[in-house]
Amino acid sequence: MEERVFRFLQGDIDEVEARQLDLWRRASPQNEAVFREIERLFNSRQLLAPTLHQTAPPAAQELLRRVRTRGRWVRHTGAWAAAAAAVVFLAFTLRKSTPEPTGGSLLRAAEFVTQSDEQSTVQLGDGSVVRLGPDSRLAVLPVARERRVSLHGRAFFAVARDENHTFTVVTDRGEVLVKGTRFDLDVREGRLELTVVEGLVELRAGSDVVYVRGGEVAHMLAGGRPIVGEIETVPTATRWMGKFVAFESTPLRVVAEELERRFGMRVLITDSATAERTVTSWSTDRKAPEIMAAICAALNVSCAVADSLTVVK
Repeated sequence: MEERVFRFLQGDIDEVEARQLDLWRRASPQNEAVFREIERLFNSRQLLAPTLHQTAPPAAQELLRRVRTRGRWVRHTGAWAAAAAAVVFLAFTLRKSTPEPTGGSLLRAAEFVTQSDEQSTVQLGDGSVVRLGPDSRLAVLPVARERRVSLHGRAFFAVARDENHTFTVVTDRGEVLVKGTRFDLDVREGRLELTVVEGLVELRAGSDVVYVRGGEVAHMLAGGRPIVGEIETVPTATRWMGKFVAFESTPLRVVAEELERRFGMRVLITDSATAERTVTSWSTDRKAPEIMAAICAALNVSCAVADSLTVVK
């Protein structure tokens, strides 16, 4: 939805999308607050540009120039980096402008709702990113000294690592607990399906407790017990998200493998130490070369980016 808001502010949106955006804004005060914040950032970009331009890397400088002129992206490495940087810049700015929670809670109370024909990306106060599927509801619960949310519907979670505070997702079928990892959770019509992309996730359902690792899926039907098995393929399990990707303290070698599976783009990393460096980022609708160009810029490594191959030196 953030991408649609940006296009609305640019005047590049049709009547149907405009009506959908209006319904989304009316759905909750939080949605309207997100719209207003993006609008503020959009309207103030000319004031932000001179300050950022002095310290931004070349890719970000190119982005600022493109935003000011509203030009079309050109297909070369610099343009890919700038396009991906647009997502990173917006996410960073929204996070920095979010008020800190009060009363001892680690997350600020909020509710996010999607319509049957939309998805939405939510960044929580702890840095966790949630991709909310169609016809879903995510409620952030202000529990003292806890990270706790509830979900009805479907969502992909990239949970910020915090060894001292467990992140808990409450559903009508049970609870999912993690310290920081990535997983897909689908809860509706009395059933639960938990797909773990990376890391370890604990699933509690009544007296049953199971642990689901990366590459595994847990199924639970109404009245049944959780059953854990292997995922046939991660891209198939997360196909509903389209081009959305999110990494949370993910080694670059794992990022490379995922981009190859998701987009068919090969990433060759020539240095073993670089392969173990971690990546925390997300993007809603960028192509693999754009994503890799932004990651290379963030890690300050040399990359040769093309449509089907990236070489990281």
